[in-house]
Amino acid sequence: DVDRYAVNGQSRVLMVAAREVSQSGIPGGGNWQTKHLVYTHGFGPVAVQVNTATAEGAPIFTVSDIPPVGSPNPAEPRVYYGEVSDVPYVIVGTGTDEIDYEGASSSDQQKYRYEGEGGIPMGGILQRAMFAWKYKDVNLVISGLIDSNSRIMIYRGIEDRLRKAAPFLDLDGDPYMAVVDGRMVWIWDAFTTTDQYPYSQRVDLSDATGNSALPGEANYIRNSVKVVTDAYSGQMTFYDVSGGTDPIIQAWGKIYPGMFTPGSEAGTDLSSHFRYPENLFQIQATQFAKYHVTDPQVFFANQDAWQVPDDPTIPANVDQAVEDKPSGALRPNYLLMRLPGSSTEQFQLIMPFVPDGRQNMVAWMAANSDPESYGELVAYEFPKGENIDGPSQVFGRMNQNQQFSSERTLLGQVGSTVVFGDFQTIPVGESFLYVQPVFVRSSQENAIPELKFVLVANGDTVGVAGNLADAIAAATGAETTGGGEPPTGTIDEQIAELLTQAVSHFEAADAALKDGNLALYQSELQQAQDLVQQANDLASSAVPGEPAPSPSP
Repeated sequence: DVDRYAVNGQSRVLMVAAREVSQSGIPGGGNWQTKHLVYTHGFGPVAVQVNTATAEGAPIFTVSDIPPVGSPNPAEPRVYYGEVSDVPYVIVGTGTDEIDYEGASSSDQQKYRYEGEGGIPMGGILQRAMFAWKYKDVNLVISGLIDSNSRIMIYRGIEDRLRKAAPFLDLDGDPYMAVVDGRMVWIWDAFTTTDQYPYSQRVDLSDATGNSALPGEANYIRNSVKVVTDAYSGQMTFYDVSGGTDPIIQAWGKIYPGMFTPGSEAGTDLSSHFRYPENLFQIQATQFAKYHVTDPQVFFANQDAWQVPDDPTIPANVDQAVEDKPSGALRPNYLLMRLPGSSTEQFQLIMPFVPDGRQNMVAWMAANSDPESYGELVAYEFPKGENIDGPSQVFGRMNQNQQFSSERTLLGQVGSTVVFGDFQTIPVGESFLYVQPVFVRSSQENAIPELKFVLVANGDTVGVAGNLADAIAAATGAETTGGGEPPTGTIDEQIAELLTQAVSHFEAADAALKDGNLALYQSELQQAQDLVQQANDLASSAVPGEPAPSPSP
């Protein structure tokens, strides 16, 4: 899940995922006891900064390992409730220990006993018999490991849990995990909808979003509720973020008093992770593509209609032998960026537009997710008569690039598959960069994709490289400059000096990006990354008791 966190004092966009338990993946299949009493929970998050990768194309983690190391690192890393639920229930507080994780060997297991208030007390034999009848499982009655202190956790999948509690809410297609106040929580945007709003055109929600869980038509939709589920206790909090102005939520609040908590009580740490929901933005973009027109004659003649462009990577990722290749609209993407005329970076959800039936880009729209300006929508329309390439046109130019075309052909002949990642249209200053990551996946079973190329288009120039910084340099014609004098002193002193220099270059790169100076941005960023790599190499090559080696400048 894409979110923003502070990394070394700077706001950065990270991809964060919860490491959940997989009872179906227990070696040998497991038995009833291991599936329901022992392997009860996942452990910790993993996170990567979105614009980094190793030389081999693997992620560079900001938090990894078990137990988790890095940032964001929760004080309570255990995940009892999540997006995955292999078994209908687990039981904690039994006569056997749960497993947190295995150490260096299978015999080195870290044990744990649940200390929270999640789940339902098993009680006596009658209550156990009721659960046994519900789940058609006699073990709940006959097991000697279950007693009155045991608690059964049911509906551990957050979707099942939420729909049981609030079936009257519609849900965004992408719940996301966040580390908040030292705990792992799931945040899910919920909508109130109706098709009875007066004098308003209805929209097919699933067509506009690609989310089949948003059925039917509506002419009123509002992200009135943020549902936050604690991954450890399963507690759900329904935050009314409409400010008490949504009549539908007001009605449900009267039916279920106390169910909704005012959004003002969410707290700074939690609200800083609230995102503008992707599905709502897609619906608004679908309507804005037509209703941006203010001249009635032009509107009714449909002379200036726009549309959300097709995602060019969808047919490209399908076997070339397939004639009817699937298509779909380009999805909006979250970026930490500075809007034109703004002096600060903000976490924005952006979407480009093309004219109806054409491929050139005519406008783009952004939705703000920062707390102080949350929900603000802005649109930028390009001057009439200017031709700005759209996603399909740029993607075609990237594929025709001689260097990439030859590399792609070669990779397809050695038992690998080329997979295109998300195509991104990124406003930078008063210009655009188009970024296309390209992954390679081996034909072997369960092979993990690796980032092989990054393609960056800047006007008519396409840069092809193994990482984003070098691709930007190739697309903008930037060159890196040499570093300063190599540091001296002890190993720790040299590492500290290298990292201090790197921070200075990172700050200079941020300033250049805010000014729209792509060449200087790339140069400073490359120097900073080189210095960090030198520090890493120095730390890994150091031998206790030997003189400190000198890093290359």
